[in-house]
Amino acid sequence: MDTEAWKHDADSAEFWAMVDLARRDYGAFTASLEEADRRRLIRFTWWFEYFQSTLRDQPYVDTGDPALSEDALDDLADDVVGRGKAFYDDVLAHPERMPEKADFDDPAHDMQYDVHQAYFARYGEVPPPYGHDY
Repeated sequence: MDTEAWKHDADSAEFWAMVDLARRDYGAFTASLEEADRRRLIRFTWWFEYFQSTLRDQPYVDTGDPALSEDALDDLADDVVGRGKAFYDDVLAHPERMPEKADFDDPAHDMQYDVHQAYFARYGEVPPPYGHDY
């Protein structure tokens, strides 16, 4: 069953703190994943997907190249979320500041992957789908 109830006991501040840690010290971020419990890993994944999804609609998709593929739009949204809360909030308030292309050298593109890898290594499966009531 899919639900949005998970947000009631999930703290987005913890998500943004993890993003900030990744931006400051990626090694410390990946080390923290080894200590994170199942719920924390799932919540990180779901918050990332939630915030990314807000950038996949109008007016954010209108600011870039109309020929961008779905994957390229995902990369741009990953880039914005992965740059931290201040950058994300700025783009939300000013859609024209949406990047035109993703910076693949930025750790933003590894965060979600590394969380999935840590989850799989520990639990032998991928995190449950966004909003899935587990």
